[in-house]
Amino acid sequence: MLFVDFRNKLQALQRQLTDDNFKDTRRQLIDLQREMHEADLAPAERAELKHQIQQLFDQINNLQEKDQDAFEREADENHAHLKERLYTCIDFVQENLDDHDATWQKLLELQDDFRGRRMRADERETLYAALQELFTIVKNRRQKAQQEFLARSEDTLSQWQDKVASLAKSAETANLDAVWQELVDTSQQIRDSQMIPAHKKALFDVLDEGFAIARIRKEEEQEAYHQESAENARVIQQKLQQVAEQIDHNPGFHENWQLLLAIQQDFRDRRLEKSHREDLYAELQMLFETVKSRRNQEQEDFEAAADEALDHLRPLVEKATHLARTSREFKKTKGFLIRVQKEFKGRRMRREERESLYSKLQSAFDMLNRRINEHIAAKKDIREFKVDSKLSDLQTQVDELEAEIQKDLEEIQLLEHKLEDQQVLAGTGASADQEQQRHQLRLMQAATNKKTSRLRDLQEEMQKLMAQKDWLDGIE
Repeated sequence: MLFVDFRNKLQALQRQLTDDNFKDTRRQLIDLQREMHEADLAPAERAELKHQIQQLFDQINNLQEKDQDAFEREADENHAHLKERLYTCIDFVQENLDDHDATWQKLLELQDDFRGRRMRADERETLYAALQELFTIVKNRRQKAQQEFLARSEDTLSQWQDKVASLAKSAETANLDAVWQELVDTSQQIRDSQMIPAHKKALFDVLDEGFAIARIRKEEEQEAYHQESAENARVIQQKLQQVAEQIDHNPGFHENWQLLLAIQQDFRDRRLEKSHREDLYAELQMLFETVKSRRNQEQEDFEAAADEALDHLRPLVEKATHLARTSREFKKTKGFLIRVQKEFKGRRMRREERESLYSKLQSAFDMLNRRINEHIAAKKDIREFKVDSKLSDLQTQVDELEAEIQKDLEEIQLLEHKLEDQQVLAGTGASADQEQQRHQLRLMQAATNKKTSRLRDLQEEMQKLMAQKDWLDGIE
């Protein structure tokens, strides 16, 4: 092919290029480019053709970008439109619980609206999946309505069974004409009654065959089992709903776990059909998983709170230690140390980290007290100063003891809950680790009682010192 042929083809492609055929034009241009590579062309001719081809490619790319932009806008509009219609359908399904045909038609209209709309694949799949869930809900409602009609039919059947059985049995000895007329009348009444065809057929079979009573009794037994299973399923379903609400409003692990174990035992004690048992047991297992997941989340929350408390208190304790070692403003420094000490109250921390930081803070108190004692040794009126210092020291000890007692009580409560949870999970048996933890709990309770007694002694000593201080203040 000659240079002029290539140029003419390029010009033809240039003229035919539109918004609608740029993809096909691109394919033709690529084919032409492949032919050009194989053609015998002068370098200048080849360069000119390459330049024209590149220009045409640039135009095609611009058209493709415009097409993509248009697609994105159209996809956004279609997504917003279908999403709004989906929400409308959700409301319609919720507001029209009994009009199954109308809700089904509404969903079919929305399903039809999906056709021909350009959308992103993931957004289409998400909305279509939600639509299918609505189809499932409406389908289940239809099935429930059919089951309710079935239940009413069964009630009517139960009302007729004894009469029909007695009538069929009486055909063996009663007046034939009278029995025949009564059978005709009864058949018409059954035909006009609100029952499913199977129930009517069962009664007609009894009327036609006297010995069908045995078969009906078997059906009654099966129906009784079905009703018992349905009632048991209803009771367990109600309990599951109550526990689910309890879990939402009360996240306590031990109480919720015990409630679920009680329902699990109820499964073993009740007669249930396989379908009822499997569905309800799946719900029960989901609630078990929810409780366990929340328990794990509580532990994660504690770890996060402990990390936050450590990050907050560690620099404060370091600053308190530095001030206790270097500052000459003893009163201000002591006030800062007391404020740091109060920061410990109410914070959730790991035991070893709390004890480590609190020990460092106590060392800072001791260091500051030593420096204060050294400073006031050269001051006048040392007696009154000692009283004030002693009161300050006692107040510090009281604050520390109160903080320690509060911390000990929290840890005792935490250990008690932990033992309860382990007892629930492990059953009635007690492991060596649980016995060790109970021993630790008794030691902690004894230590707390001892600290409480010490706190009362310190408070009494403070009252005595306050009386001595008042006496010293009265001396001129």
